[in-house]
Amino acid sequence: MNSLPLRYTGWMVRDVLRGPGIRMAVIGALTVWLAITAGGAVLGAKHAGLVFVFLATAGIVSQDLAGGYYRTLFATPVTPALYYLQRWLVGGVVVTFALVLIDAVIAWRVDAPIAGAELLARAGLVYLLVGGLVLLFSTVTRRDWVFAAIVIFAQSMLDQLRHLPFATPARVAEIGYRILPPFHLVGSSAPIPSGSELAHVVLYGVGLLALAFAVLWYRPLATGMRD
Repeated sequence: MNSLPLRYTGWMVRDVLRGPGIRMAVIGALTVWLAITAGGAVLGAKHAGLVFVFLATAGIVSQDLAGGYYRTLFATPVTPALYYLQRWLVGGVVVTFALVLIDAVIAWRVDAPIAGAELLARAGLVYLLVGGLVLLFSTVTRRDWVFAAIVIFAQSMLDQLRHLPFATPARVAEIGYRILPPFHLVGSSAPIPSGSELAHVVLYGVGLLALAFAVLWYRPLATGMRD
């Protein structure tokens, strides 16, 4: 009961491929077409990363709760926290594979080098940070990806406001900017973080996952509806 439910892996992969995977395939095909049309200079696999993370993690918990599927899933001795950890990891593998495939096709068609390790590192960090945030929201609301998108937008706006020439508003914006997840460190135009910045991203992402799993571990499923 206190181990990953590996026997569910095949079903999880199937569900991800038949649901988010189909939408990823459509977006991936469009990304490849646009990149080839632009000679690979404007659009690449990394630009689809954020969308793929949302697709792979949206509703990851809340859909099971809203549909009552948790009653069947956990009728057998399976720990919800570990079940959704495995489902989250499966989503990460699918996202990474999809991005690597897109990058390989674009590189082949436009005769460009494959991003390789850089793409894998960025995909992993984005999935950890953004996917961890969506998972956390998914334990308490059905609008998980919407709230995650709002947080991303708010962090971007606070980044602008903290440079205001007015001391108090700029200070408040700076505090909010530092509290929210460091999305700016994993953006498609930012270099791969290293050192203290990498530690900041990893620790923040792990913290989001820990909060999500704490909710799943200690809070009875479907307690208070997650609208």
